[in-house]
Amino acid sequence: MSGTLSESKLALILLSGMDGTGELFERFLSILPAWIQPKVVRYPPHQPLSYTDLLASVRRTLPPSEPCVVLAESFSTPIAIRLAAERPPNLKALIICAGFIESPIRGVVRLCVSLLAPILFRFAPPGFVIRTLLVGRHAPVELVRSTRMTISSVSPGVLLRRLREVLRCNEGERLANVVVPILYIRANQDHLVGRGSVDALKGVKPSVTIAELMARTSSSSANLKRWLGH
Repeated sequence: MSGTLSESKLALILLSGMDGTGELFERFLSILPAWIQPKVVRYPPHQPLSYTDLLASVRRTLPPSEPCVVLAESFSTPIAIRLAAERPPNLKALIICAGFIESPIRGVVRLCVSLLAPILFRFAPPGFVIRTLLVGRHAPVELVRSTRMTISSVSPGVLLRRLREVLRCNEGERLANVVVPILYIRANQDHLVGRGSVDALKGVKPSVTIAELMARTSSSSANLKRWLGH
């Protein structure tokens, strides 16, 4: 991207993962450089909404004319792709973190998840599940605790609706209509969104830049800054 963005502030619209609260962006927000002005979009925690419903809310958060970048994590990837496919004139780039254009849950696992989710979502996930599937085996205790609290703050019905949206998403055609640069951030220890999701996205958009990271920490900010031309 052009280095002209370094001469002014840049709006960064953050779309969170399946919890939709935006609370888990707190650490990332604390290390962002001053030239980025973040805006976290928060989804209703007790109102089950479809991707179409959530897209309407996200669309309203875009600044009217200032340049902006959308960063979408996992669950929010289809929302960000749909928005980018509309080609807002001031959208300069799309950043996808551990995202997908079709469900990353397949085969027998998909069937098991579909059957068990209504029960499992009624309980706070234990620490080993959070470490294995969400934050990494060596994540600090505080991160595991905050992740559990964040997930528990969202109603089971909302989580179930969001899971069903993920299971039936198919955004390849919309992704083909996206014209802005795309950066894909992949954690190489991600046990939920694997290499197949990256390959599917690259199959539609070979020009996507892939950043493979050990963890989503300060290195994420450094890669973001370099990619935007600063």
